[in-house]
Amino acid sequence: MKKVFSVLLLVLFLMGCASFKTKKYTKLYDKDSTYKVKETGQSPFVGTWRWVYDKDGVRNIGMFIGERNDSLMLGICAVLNYGNWVSCFMDDEKGLGISDVCIANPKKGNTINAVYCKEESKIKAANFDSITIKLMNKNTLVFLTVGGGYWGLPRQMVFKRENSENMEFSHVINEVYKEYNK
Repeated sequence: MKKVFSVLLLVLFLMGCASFKTKKYTKLYDKDSTYKVKETGQSPFVGTWRWVYDKDGVRNIGMFIGERNDSLMLGICAVLNYGNWVSCFMDDEKGLGISDVCIANPKKGNTINAVYCKEESKIKAANFDSITIKLMNKNTLVFLTVGGGYWGLPRQMVFKRENSENMEFSHVINEVYKEYNK
């Protein structure tokens, strides 16, 4: 009886350890999204998103997406360089966040492809030259970037949804992106 109990405890212990194993999300970077987006109501991209796993030197990354009229506004906050550098979107004089990315809200679909539009932006050098945002399902978002003023963020990230609240952003817009089809 003691052996059976010991084996049972060992099996339960191993099952518990397996549940803490880090899930690999890298396969999502190249995968096309087949998620069917409901085309009415609030944009499915809206909400607070958290990065799913750690990278050496990066502690935490959060993305906040808000919808205003025909635009999506994105703000990114990150704790980088082992906590020695905190990077977050700035606030305006009213205390509202100034978005890192402003893009036209897609009318349909589950993927946004966008490039930096220097002519419409206040600043002439952006954080990213281009971005791709894919909704893989209701609670999983892939964020891919190319070029720009690299500031320590991974170029490929997967986020999990924390909530679906519409983040209110400032009317000040520094960086404007326009959609393009790949």
